[in-house]
Amino acid sequence: MSLLLLNRFSIACGVLVLVLLGPAASAQDEEAGRAPATSPGPTRRSGTPPKLLHQVEPDYTREAAEAGVQGTVVFEMVVNEQGVPVNIQLLSPLGFGLDEAALRSLQQWRFEPARKDGQPVSTLANARVNFVLNGRKFDSGAEEKRTKFNLALKGLAARQGPQREQSIKSIRDLAQAKFAPALYVLGTFLQKGDGMDVDLPRAQELIQESANGKYGPALFVIGFSRLNSAAHPAEKEAALRLIADASTRGSYNAQFYLGDTSERGTHGPPDLERASRVFRLCATTGHSDCQYRLGKLLLDQAPKQERNLLQAVAWLQLAADQGQPDAVALLKQETSSLTAEQAVRVRRLKPQLQQKP
Repeated sequence: MSLLLLNRFSIACGVLVLVLLGPAASAQDEEAGRAPATSPGPTRRSGTPPKLLHQVEPDYTREAAEAGVQGTVVFEMVVNEQGVPVNIQLLSPLGFGLDEAALRSLQQWRFEPARKDGQPVSTLANARVNFVLNGRKFDSGAEEKRTKFNLALKGLAARQGPQREQSIKSIRDLAQAKFAPALYVLGTFLQKGDGMDVDLPRAQELIQESANGKYGPALFVIGFSRLNSAAHPAEKEAALRLIADASTRGSYNAQFYLGDTSERGTHGPPDLERASRVFRLCATTGHSDCQYRLGKLLLDQAPKQERNLLQAVAWLQLAADQGQPDAVALLKQETSSLTAEQAVRVRRLKPQLQQKP
């Protein structure tokens, strides 16, 4: 789709919303592991939040517009004493290049800094950037659940403390509301006894309910379990269909499994075309094992087509950038044979390979 065709979409990028969380720690505080010396946040009497002075609207990417993707990207950032957003961290992604578009926009925004007792202070804030296509239906309730879920996942990285407890509560609340991803996460927690007592029957029930809601990771767990216990060919085929469905619904494990078994011919004759197609699904989302396997597959076809060689090396470099050991080893063999022109083309190709989520 050309950029002119993209203009057929009427695009509305939502206003950034700041949620004041309190003054940020200084560099000395962070290094020493101390909390900020100032109070938890400005009060009405002595403090004022940052005020937006200059705004740059984010671009709606072509991929997102083509796919009709809408939603909210959430960042955590510090608005420093000069009113510049720094230390920007992605909390809730949207994909299709919209995260990067929102970040580029946010980096150019400028604020009147927050003040406490009349003095400018650095302030920690959350930023939400909404992407909505005018004329398209937008389910704000579902998007709010998705955002809440992503924020809860970030909070679960804390192994203990109030942040983790609040995140578990959010997961429970979302599961109570029948949000399929939360049902799955809560089920896995009950399986492992992660922050709660082990309850295997309830865990299985929640994961099945999540699969009923067509959540990819849950579909893979159910499908893989049924595949391992299949006693008849029909049961095996039904389980493989579940795994295939999971792969189209974003399950990395399902995508890798189907790519691996298609290449090896585990459930039938080897199908390298299917293996390449499925590995590409998880490679584009940044999974280094898939990037390595896809690059290796393309290398086998490289003597027939230069384009395959360049893509193979680009995928291997993306995997090696993440420390994938097999990719690092294979890359040493392949890059030495590239011409200078081919090396330049590979560098240009790498960012293009990960434009989709």
